[in-house]
Amino acid sequence: MLPGWNNPRAESGVTWTPDGSYYLFRSRRDGQLDLWAVREKGRFLRRTSKDPVRLTTGPLQIEGAVLSKTTDRVFVVGTLMQGQLVKYDERLQEFLPLLGGVSAGDVEYTRDGSWVAFVAYPEGTLWKCRADGSERKQLTFPPMQTALAHWSPDGLQISFAGKTPGKQWRVYLISRDGGIPQPINAAEEAETDPTWSPDGHTLAFGHNANTFDDKQYVALYDVLTKQISRLPGSDNYFGPRWSPDGRYIVVIRADNASLRVYDTKTHDWKPLLAGKDLVGYLTWSHDSSWIYFDVISEQPQLQSRTPARRKD
Repeated sequence: MLPGWNNPRAESGVTWTPDGSYYLFRSRRDGQLDLWAVREKGRFLRRTSKDPVRLTTGPLQIEGAVLSKTTDRVFVVGTLMQGQLVKYDERLQEFLPLLGGVSAGDVEYTRDGSWVAFVAYPEGTLWKCRADGSERKQLTFPPMQTALAHWSPDGLQISFAGKTPGKQWRVYLISRDGGIPQPINAAEEAETDPTWSPDGHTLAFGHNANTFDDKQYVALYDVLTKQISRLPGSDNYFGPRWSPDGRYIVVIRADNASLRVYDTKTHDWKPLLAGKDLVGYLTWSHDSSWIYFDVISEQPQLQSRTPARRKD
């Protein structure tokens, strides 16, 4: 009914007004789920526009709508996603607020532990501060959304995935002091999940094809020459994470159901994990011996941050 109106298509929850003159629906654009309306019937001898009209404009995500039978009111369910940043205290065996319990995620410390980068929710803006929460500074601003921020090994730059309205997710670099984020690729291609090599000379990232027709694979960006190449054998994989010792890169299959490890020395691939559970948000242990990841599972005994042993 709305060919070419939204790409990718993300419409749902269609409902009619009692008199049949409008139909309402939800549509997701640039991460925002809003309510829209289209006039189906016009007045006598008057042409009717079929262009959708936006009825809500964030920040709430519209999850449902019910129309009044006697008035022109629409009742909706709206949600605002927030969280609390916490740390686990092993001595007390409980979670405690971190950085004042700020609503944030995608947290990473510099190598020396003195600075922290995080993404604020629900705004999706990138911030940095000292480990004690002082000297907090906002690095990116709306309408750009950010995710998956990672410090360069020397602590001078932050790589992250960023998205502006109407555009695809791309990988950017920004100075620790702020400034204008710089895309690593002049071509506007779908990219995400940047990860640094330990020497800081290379960024591995996912060339993402989940919602676009591009082929999905892991790419390598040479920081010095600014050249991009394909990681051999990485087709249909994404979400790379470089081990701290530089020896391995772990990746996720496109269906989020298995992991593989690439040996940067022998250039061999080895399967690491396969199952029915959906995995994501990989991170290595400091000694490069374990990989941690989140799990979405129907099996109640499995919990998040499940470790997987790397097989040499």
